[in-house]
Order: sequence, then C-alpha cells, then structure tokens
Amino acid sequence: MSWKRPLLQVSGALLLVAVFEVSASAQCFPSAEVKVENPYSYLQAFIGSLSDAQDANAEIDDKSTIQLMVGMRRRIASYKCAESRVTKYQSSTNEAIQTSAFGASRAYAIFGDLEEESLKLLSKSIDQISAGTFKPGTTAELSSGIAAKQEEAGSVLLQAAVAATYAAVAADPATKLMSRLSVTPAQRDELLGRLREMFGTSIVKGVQRGQSRLQGAGAALYQVLSDPQRRPQ
Repeated sequence: MSWKRPLLQVSGALLLVAVFEVSASAQCFPSAEVKVENPYSYLQAFIGSLSDAQDANAEIDDKSTIQLMVGMRRRIASYKCAESRVTKYQSSTNEAIQTSAFGASRAYAIFGDLEEESLKLLSKSIDQISAGTFKPGTTAELSSGIAAKQEEAGSVLLQAAVAATYAAVAADPATKLMSRLSVTPAQRDELLGRLREMFGTSIVKGVQRGQSRLQGAGAALYQVLSDPQRRPQ
C-alpha cells in the first residue's frame, strides 16, 4: 500500500467516506434474540462477530486514495458491528460466556481503534507529502507499532474463542463430567455449517500452524463442536 498517491478532491473524498461509513453501519443486521444465559445464543453471536471481522479483513481496493480511505472506514464499521454482537453477553452469569464476550468485545474495539489510528496516519502523511515534510522513517515506525498491537488484539480474540469453547460444553447428567455439548444436534450442525461457510476447509482439523488469528478462532470452536466424543443435548 502506497501513501504517496495524491489526494484529489479532498472535500469530495471526505464526503464519500462519511456516506460510506453510514451505509456500512446500516448493513450491520441484528443477530437473533439476545439470550445472555443461553450458550447457543452466544455461539451464534460469536460466530456472527467472526463473520464481521472476516469482512473487515477483506482486501481493500487502494487504486486511489479515496478508495483506500473508504475501505478503511468500512473496516471500522465492520469491527463496530462485530463488537455490538457480543458486548451484551458480558452481563451473563455463565462464566465462559461472560469471559469470551469480554475478550471478544475488547479485541474488536482495539481493532477498530487501530484502524482509526491508521486512517489518521494516512491522512497526516498525505498532508505532509503535500507540504514536502513527509518523513517515511517516522511513518514506518508508527505503522509497525500499529501492526504489533493488531497481533496482540488477535491473541485476545483467540483467547475469547477458547473461552467460547467452554460455553459449548456441558456436564453429562450421569458422570457429571464436562463431556457433552451444550447445544442440540440441529444447533450444532447449524453452527458447524456457518463456520465451514466462512472459513472453508482451513478449520476442519482444528487449530493448525499457519492459520491467521481469525481462522484459529473459528478452528478452536469447530474442533470442540465437531468432536464425535461429545454428544449434543
């Protein structure tokens, strides 16, 4: 991505960015009814948030500065959407749901804030290029710092996914061991289908080396839900 492209029609660009942000936010369709104590309800919301995060990670068209800025605004809106899906579950008395929701909400908030920071850095760099005061070394250092924080946020999201796997299991009535799933067969199949639709075959073997943090989050949940030794409710 090059930030040395000239910014043409600045006022028009900002207008387009603002309009697109509203449009992107409007596409954040609400999840199913929020039931903060219900594991299936939370797993639906968590997987929906992963879908939003996947949208945010889609490649941005950077053929022009305007398109680049619009794409970054779209990412911010997608992260806000992801956060909104899980944040209400922080009030759950189910410790696994509460822990996962807290971590996921925090991760998405950080991702959104970092994208805002990147957008401001881009805008500042464009102004500096125009004024002849651009310092590529400083910009590179700031960009690397943002990238490092993104990795940290990815780790938080992966931890939230692990907590979500605890919400996906339940105690066996006979043995009292946590060896069952907390969802019905139909619910399990629906959740697994959504995960496969999002990530394809990259997650069916569980967490693997080389996966992105987002894929790892989906894979961790898929691994538990698809475990043949765990019977559904």
